[in-house]
Amino acid sequence: MSEIGTVIGIQGRMVQLEIPRSSRCRGCHACQPLSGKNSMTLFALNDCHAEPGQQVEVIIQESGELSASLLLYGLPLAVFLISILLFNLFLSELWTVLLSLLLVALAYGVLRFLSPRLNRDRYLPRATRIIS
Repeated sequence: MSEIGTVIGIQGRMVQLEIPRSSRCRGCHACQPLSGKNSMTLFALNDCHAEPGQQVEVIIQESGELSASLLLYGLPLAVFLISILLFNLFLSELWTVLLSLLLVALAYGVLRFLSPRLNRDRYLPRATRIIS
């Protein structure tokens, strides 16, 4: 997916962009909506070395979106379902639910711990070229 945004700031190798809100983005809260505007802010890798005030093309990898969603939601869901099935064989329902929820929290903790070690650049939007 490609969008056009205006650079409003630079932070290290990232640029802060203001982009118009598309219909695809309405349900997602990955970007911060600007109050009273039909636009939002977004941080992207500054591959084109843009400066504040310039318009850039922003590419959001759909494959990265899908794999990030699977990692963030699919893994804890799988842990929850598998633990429900296994604990239900040996424990009462109350203990099954409590231990399953504990394992889901542990799964999120492991994801948070491993997050710095993952290649997060593939999940980030990229400012690829300067438009004007």
